[in-house]
Amino acid sequence: MRGYLKICSVLLLMWACMAGVPSHAQNPPTAPPPVVSPAPGTTNTVDAAIMKAKFTDSLFFSTIEITLIQQALIGKPPNTETLEAPVPAPGRIEVSGILYRAPGDWIVWVNGHAVTPKSLIPEIVDIKVESSSKVSFRWYDANQKAIIPVTMRPRQVYDIATGRLLMVGL
Repeated sequence: MRGYLKICSVLLLMWACMAGVPSHAQNPPTAPPPVVSPAPGTTNTVDAAIMKAKFTDSLFFSTIEITLIQQALIGKPPNTETLEAPVPAPGRIEVSGILYRAPGDWIVWVNGHAVTPKSLIPEIVDIKVESSSKVSFRWYDANQKAIIPVTMRPRQVYDIATGRLLMVGL
């Protein structure tokens, strides 16, 4: 699954880099256009404005992915180590997101893993997803050797030691 996420992240990064490139640059014609260099000491103002524009706040990209996109826009190679999904601290349960289509067709991202009705992680004993805004499950904690009932929303973290729900920074 991590390999799939890494490939998707790289493809999204490439797509984001290509989004500002004119269509003729994405599909070059058979004969290349003549190269016109700006006069010494001057720059193309359109390209300079695009390159200086900050890429911030996204509904689809995490802060790590935004940083990778910004680095790609200035020509730095991506650091593949940062593409790995962050692993929450031990003793925490993190729900990153919920995609709900129907009662038997949903995906919940728990601790960096995509959980589906057919693919549960070992810690989840029972799970109930009723909408895209809430998930209830029973979590087996090996340290406490107990089953903990939890109801969470996307972008929440449950601290098992304290029994508190925390909101991840928005």
